[in-house]
Amino acid sequence: MSVELQTPPPPAPIVASSADEASGPTLDASTSATEPRSQRKRAEEAQSQAQRLREQVDELQRSIADAREALDNAERRHRIDLSLIEAGAIDLESARLLTEIAVAHMAEPDIAEAVADLRRTKPFLFRARPAPGSAGATMSPAPTSTPDPELACAAEDAARTGDRKSLLRYLRARRAG
Repeated sequence: MSVELQTPPPPAPIVASSADEASGPTLDASTSATEPRSQRKRAEEAQSQAQRLREQVDELQRSIADAREALDNAERRHRIDLSLIEAGAIDLESARLLTEIAVAHMAEPDIAEAVADLRRTKPFLFRARPAPGSAGATMSPAPTSTPDPELACAAEDAARTGDRKSLLRYLRARRAG
């Protein structure tokens, strides 16, 4: 049993009749020429606007990247300043510059390590730390005596009157006392 496939005949060409031509729009040579030009012009304007928008997006992305970099730099500078202040830096700007250079040359940036290294290599940029237990030797002894009542009376009299003689009397008593 064999089955034959039959293909449909090709469609007949459409021929416009004179009635169709009269009812449809007529295209003259000037209309057909201006339509593609206006479409082409609109397409070119759209492409130029798309290009401008792409440039604006690129510019905004660059400015965002610049702002992000500036923020990162400011945060790093702040962390460096805090570490240097905690370490007792005398000249903060010089110490910051040296620390920033050291951090920039590190494989893994570590601010605390850079500040400790700077303190070891350039101790003149930092305040000297007193040795433990030596603080008492540099401090004056605590006052043990009670204030002299004559001195307190002279001070009160000088403050109350504002008189020059009473102020001089108070100062002499304080110096002698």
